[in-house]
Amino acid sequence: MIRACFGEKWIPYEVHFEHHRPQEWRELERMFRSKIRFDQSDNALVLELNDLDRPLLNRTSSGFAPFLRKHIEDILADEPETIPLEHQVRQIISRDLGKVPVNLTSLSAELGIPARTLQRHLAEQGTSVREIIRKLKQQEARTLLTQSNRHIGTVSQAVGYTDQAAFWRAFKSWEGVSPADYQRAKRKKR
Repeated sequence: MIRACFGEKWIPYEVHFEHHRPQEWRELERMFRSKIRFDQSDNALVLELNDLDRPLLNRTSSGFAPFLRKHIEDILADEPETIPLEHQVRQIISRDLGKVPVNLTSLSAELGIPARTLQRHLAEQGTSVREIIRKLKQQEARTLLTQSNRHIGTVSQAVGYTDQAAFWRAFKSWEGVSPADYQRAKRKKR
């Protein structure tokens, strides 16, 4: 339905599924033409911000807009008033990982709260910015090494490491094997 409005070339930024990765996950990747993530907290199509400003292709497809608006209003009505701070932090880090530097200062600025307040709230939840970043880097690295044929250096950059050796050491500490060994083992299982 979205492609009927925006054109056949439109693709979501990412697609999230709550369930585990099925054997036929490549078919989903082919259909969505996008990064697919499994074992997520929600089923979701993640859009680029500029998708919200795209004009509809033609007037006949505008019948989709009221349906979509009603659906979004229903979802928002079921959502709690505020998104937990830890979840907001995870969303920002996931969005920016490997694209721009992510740290306590940048996160607190985007969230509009002092860095110390952010640290305190996360500590109350038993975590920290550093821990969230580490877990998301680890999760993304495993996903990229498992689901793509990317070179280790490309994966390293995609998860925010400018130094491939630093990525190699970090990954080995997380998984107990080098990124290359991990990738080879996962390819054999396919």
